[in-house]
Amino acid sequence: PPGTGKTHTLIGIVSALYHYMKNSKETFRRYIMICAPSNTATDEIITRIVERGLYTVDGSFRRPRLIRIGVLDKNPPEVVRNVSIEHLAQQELDKQDTVHAEAWDKTLISIRGQLDKILTKIQNMRADPDHDKQQLALLCEKQRQIYNDYVETKTKKLSQKEKFEEIIQKLIDSAEIICCTLSSAGSEKLQLYKNYVEAVIVDETSQCVEPVSYTHLTLPTIYSVQISVVA
Repeated sequence: PPGTGKTHTLIGIVSALYHYMKNSKETFRRYIMICAPSNTATDEIITRIVERGLYTVDGSFRRPRLIRIGVLDKNPPEVVRNVSIEHLAQQELDKQDTVHAEAWDKTLISIRGQLDKILTKIQNMRADPDHDKQQLALLCEKQRQIYNDYVETKTKKLSQKEKFEEIIQKLIDSAEIICCTLSSAGSEKLQLYKNYVEAVIVDETSQCVEPVSYTHLTLPTIYSVQISVVA
């Protein structure tokens, strides 16, 4: 039931693992992953860790480098948004490029509309046996110019997308704890890192449908802990 200390237990386990991995002479993999079946449960864990931190042996708290992977709720808590990998990546990208991805999309739609209109004019003019050849040549030249603008804009958008993916990878590289829903545990973003997860901790497993509860088992981890309530 709520209030029985499941999340405190989870944070205690994470704290112990984190401290051991940081202070032992043994070699460990790079990440601790924390999963839950829903955004609400995942975000609750993130809020606890970010606002307070993990326990240390002397009773103080330490804030690890934590990121949240996956789609957020429509209005997530600010503390969760600030560790969302997409939000962090977009912030970094905005520093490098003032044109947002949505602006590129709008520009491409606008240019495509111009191309469609001028192509219709060219087709109508060619259908007229008495068309003005000079006017047709001017329209064809304008079509080529607009098409070149379209190709250039699309190239810039693709370049921006590549930058975004590079930033995503750097953020994952620098993280210590990865939080996500169970469905996001098998996401494409994590495929390059699945061999670097030392431990997976799954909260609220009693709320999972059976197939989803097996998602984290695709990760070749050393430790796997599941936390739930048994009625």
